[in-house]
Amino acid sequence: MSESRQLQLLPEQAPRQSRTRIRGLTWDHPRGYDCLADNVAEFHRLNPDLEIVWDRRSLQQFGAQPIEVLARAYNLLLIKHPFVGQAAAQGLSADLSGIIGRSHAERISRDSIGPSASCYQWGTGIYALPTDAAAQVAAYRPDLIEKLGQPLPRLCTAVTKQAIGSSARGR
Repeated sequence: MSESRQLQLLPEQAPRQSRTRIRGLTWDHPRGYDCLADNVAEFHRLNPDLEIVWDRRSLQQFGAQPIEVLARAYNLLLIKHPFVGQAAAQGLSADLSGIIGRSHAERISRDSIGPSASCYQWGTGIYALPTDAAAQVAAYRPDLIEKLGQPLPRLCTAVTKQAIGSSARGR
């Protein structure tokens, strides 16, 4: 583990006392650890007896070890959704349904981007929670679309066709 970096989730001013230490693994990118670090103070306010230490690895290192090896070494894993089925089928992840409750699960699903929350469900269980989403989005300026005198394109092929046509007309 010499190549991993640690992010210890304890407020600096917190007095050291006897705590249960929980080890987690995430990837060394803001999308992998900012969601964890942003909640440290509130977590420790609610759970003063727990200490969470997160190891961080590059995405390449993260994918280099099988999930079953990581599950034996860590209490918490930040995983990507392709691993959920394997984690559920092999008993490598706990079903969170009973822990977070139905209303909280519904809120997470409602507040997630697109189908992000459903990616972490397997059968009737929830085996991970969404922390981020890689989502493709589009934006436009209504004033420029209006100047083109064409309808707003709804498909990628229409965007390309409109861009080529507008460029040919010097717009």
